[in-house]
Amino acid sequence: MTKAQKIVIASVGLILYAPLIVVILMSFNSSLYGTFPFSFSFKWYSYLLKSEDLLIASWRSVWLSFVVALLATTIGTMFAVWRVSVKSVIGVASDGILLATVAIPWLILGIAMLQIFNLIGIGRGTVSAVIGNVAVVLPYVVFVVMARLRGLDENLIEAGRSL
Repeated sequence: MTKAQKIVIASVGLILYAPLIVVILMSFNSSLYGTFPFSFSFKWYSYLLKSEDLLIASWRSVWLSFVVALLATTIGTMFAVWRVSVKSVIGVASDGILLATVAIPWLILGIAMLQIFNLIGIGRGTVSAVIGNVAVVLPYVVFVVMARLRGLDENLIEAGRSL
């Protein structure tokens, strides 16, 4: 790897992780709006630990993330295995539907899902949050797993079928 390639990779990594680092640093700022000058404080973390409502919301968010990750990974992997093995019009149409979900802005997708959930009687709640988040994450899982499956050697797949 050349020096120029290393510089490009380091620059891309910095661009990708810089916002995350800034958010983490600003969480230790005592300012109400995360502005400068920066004054180090554990103020917001003490509020989190003292407020029962914030703790409940935080744990619910962690639980929701776990359930969504589990469901999206399971469903997405099964769908990707099916999609790689089936070469038909239905497969191409399903790719178009998944790509449309990625292309539509999340705000519009969220409002549309909220309208549908209200129409069918689910409303706002944990079930609709899980379904909505899985619908947003699923295309990414499917496309990543499909890319990895297409890169597999066909002999490995045949060997697996013979077991």
